[in-house]
Amino acid sequence: MLPNNLVEVRKNHKFNLSSLNKWVDNHLENFENIIDIKQFVGGQSNPTFVLFF
Repeated sequence: MLPNNLVEVRKNHKFNLSSLNKWVDNHLENFENIIDIKQFVGGQSNPTFVLFF
């Protein structure tokens, strides 16, 4: 079950998904591409994301 406090990544926190996929692929074996990213609403000073594979 997913938390109900997930939203699309906020404009000022967006990053390049293709670049992230390339970086992770170079650092993890058997990596599957990230297909979606959501951002938690709330929290403290550090933005937190959920990656969907």
